[in-house]
Amino acid sequence: MPIFAPTRRKAQRCHMAATCIVARATFFFAFAITSMLAFSAARAQQVVDRIIARIEGDVLLLSDLRELGQFQQLQGEKVEPESTRLNELIDQWIIEHEGQAAQFPEPSEADVTASMDKLKKDLGGEEAFQKRLKETGLSQAAVQRMLRRVLFFSRYIDYKFRTAAQIDPAAEEKYYNTEFADHMKARGEALPPLDSVRPAIHELLVQEDISKHAAEWLTESRSRIKVEMAPAAPSNVPGNVHPMKQLEN
Repeated sequence: MPIFAPTRRKAQRCHMAATCIVARATFFFAFAITSMLAFSAARAQQVVDRIIARIEGDVLLLSDLRELGQFQQLQGEKVEPESTRLNELIDQWIIEHEGQAAQFPEPSEADVTASMDKLKKDLGGEEAFQKRLKETGLSQAAVQRMLRRVLFFSRYIDYKFRTAAQIDPAAEEKYYNTEFADHMKARGEALPPLDSVRPAIHELLVQEDISKHAAEWLTESRSRIKVEMAPAAPSNVPGNVHPMKQLEN
């Protein structure tokens, strides 16, 4: 046997070991790249919160837009288009901003609880409410927070415009003889005396007048505030919701 045979075998073993190390390194590198690509794909599919608009230094988030839609769905309403919900969020900002500046009181815990109880009753009870929560993805804490805001908004609007609502008896009688009479006829029920329903008709007309004044105020207020739309997220990223390209004032 040649004297260099052991050296050759040793060299062969070293070559095989080196080849094995390279193969392992290649495997781990490929595994790492695959894992990174899979992680990136998963991240792309996640819904990431982001700013969709800025109002006078404050921000509106994509999660705010989604949560409003979920709340509408929870109540059994048709979810409004994104542009409509964004406008509603801006209106809420105006009401909240002015109400807080006026130090208008927040709803009490008892008021929020009563509002929650009413919502559960309207939806068919606790079990139906919990089922609807799971369907919409809302938490009970989120619903309580939104109900608190709804109470604050509606009470402040009522406080601000109720005194401006002037409803005379002639308007009550006109409503009674037209819309209310037609409604009772469609239900196949007898028309009750005007005096028995006058308070309810009066309040209905007051609420309509308040809504009219509030809409005019909000339109005028929105023309005075600075609203900047954030750049739209890339449309090729799954899970992203396009913000409105143009704000409808």
